[in-house]
Amino acid sequence: MKYNYKNIVKTIISLNTRKFGDVGEIIITKIIKGLQKSDDLSYDKKLGDQKLEIKFSRALKNLEPITEKNICEALLGDNESRLVSDKNKNIEKWDCNIQQIKVKCFDVLYYGVFFKEQIYIFKIIPNQIIEDKTIQYSDKQHRGNTGEGQFHIGKKNIDYHIKNFLYKKMNYKELWELLNE
Repeated sequence: MKYNYKNIVKTIISLNTRKFGDVGEIIITKIIKGLQKSDDLSYDKKLGDQKLEIKFSRALKNLEPITEKNICEALLGDNESRLVSDKNKNIEKWDCNIQQIKVKCFDVLYYGVFFKEQIYIFKIIPNQIIEDKTIQYSDKQHRGNTGEGQFHIGKKNIDYHIKNFLYKKMNYKELWELLNE
């Protein structure tokens, strides 16, 4: 298959949550050689005795809430244009959510953010997620769901994640080459 940047970005933005998660897992499996399937559903992969969790999200511009007045405009909007450019990550208001994190179930979390031109992949351990106040981890993602939480990444804290937890950065051409190895 031939590389097509525009089609890749368009597909990334439109994948449903489960298939989008599969893309993230495949990327990490290609980057970290020797990963194995997990023993149970509480984490994604294994590397020796280490339990790995993998979560990815898209850097999407914040939209105004959908109301009866703007619903038709929102439905006709260009979803692809909501993906924030890497160059504007500190300017535009955007958000992504790393969610369904069960910090007691894994040893390392690989999490990633898809921007329009770049993909950032980060690596963090559970204690850092819980103890680092800049991460702003919330263990109250769903009512009554104990042990599961989330944190947000946006223009206010992306540089902190880059400075402290960046594992790898790649553009879509590099991603395409990695997936076709």
